[in-house]
Amino acid sequence: MKTLFAAASVLAVLASTPAMADDKADVSITGNIALACTVSPDVRDVTVDLNSTAAQSAGSLTYRCNGANGFTRTIASDNAGQLNNVAGANKGFVPYTITHGGGSGLGIATPVSLATPTTTNLGSSAAFVNGQTGTLSLILAKPASASAANPLFAGDYTDVIRVSITAN
Repeated sequence: MKTLFAAASVLAVLASTPAMADDKADVSITGNIALACTVSPDVRDVTVDLNSTAAQSAGSLTYRCNGANGFTRTIASDNAGQLNNVAGANKGFVPYTITHGGGSGLGIATPVSLATPTTTNLGSSAAFVNGQTGTLSLILAKPASASAANPLFAGDYTDVIRVSITAN
């Protein structure tokens, strides 16, 4: 019994002794940068000369995207790539194509129609994180005012070009 009591006393003393401290410490550090992709025009309302078939500036667009896999740009037209007379579809329309300047893959050098949206996949780059700018230009088709199929009546002609970007 005395031995049992002595063993219990030794265990009690050991249990009350502080444990040895670890000789290392792990500190886990995390952070997050939110995904942000934007396209910003320098102008929102552009007037073009309907009698000119030369390239006409529709302003500049600045693209910013910090997506690690780049982004997809879509350029679309509300009127399928033509300026329509606000008085109605039977009052005339002027088809056009676009080009787009800018580095890092933004450029569209060969004029494209917006009869259907045009889509471009762009890779990630420091230029897009910092903001890459390119000029959007319209090239009007020769106005068909002498054509019976498309007489151009007086009035205002309009379209909306929509540029959107989505992170890949």
